[in-house]
Amino acid sequence: MPIIENLSWTVNEGEFWFLKGPNASGKSTLLKLITGVLNPLSGKILCSSKWDNRTVLLDVVGFIPSVTVMNQMKAYAKLFNGAPVQALKQMHIPPEFWNKKFSELSAGMRQRTRLSILFLKSNPDVIVIDEPFKDLDQEGIALFIDHLKSWHAQGKTIIMCAQAEEGIGNIFDIKLLQFPIRN
Repeated sequence: MPIIENLSWTVNEGEFWFLKGPNASGKSTLLKLITGVLNPLSGKILCSSKWDNRTVLLDVVGFIPSVTVMNQMKAYAKLFNGAPVQALKQMHIPPEFWNKKFSELSAGMRQRTRLSILFLKSNPDVIVIDEPFKDLDQEGIALFIDHLKSWHAQGKTIIMCAQAEEGIGNIFDIKLLQFPIRN
């Protein structure tokens, strides 16, 4: 049985959409569908050319535990033509962590490292993020919210999903898509 059925949803340029709901309700699946990681069983997903200039962080993006943070960031940087040092600095990851194996990092530092991938793409029009606040401490959450504020002020289209809002609705004019979707 499909998780998402009969959904008609339009995201306009510059909007901030927040997909909220419990585990296994379809949030990440919808992100994978709109980014092309998954194909719909039926129906269509139509995206403007702006989607060609996007940066995406989904749960399918991973790091190899036995490889250093910098080596993995360099590999991702080749995909996005980005600067790994600058990306790591955006999430305040100190240089002493760059040559550590991913498995040696705390859960919060691993999440900051994952989030730094978003900064490898220069000036994206669309930003798609899956569960950015997972394992972050209050400082990490505040730092990432500052980045969201900057992107939003620049008119970027943001689609983000999480189980909890972390106060996002109090900071931004968000559009909420509540999961599970009921028809």
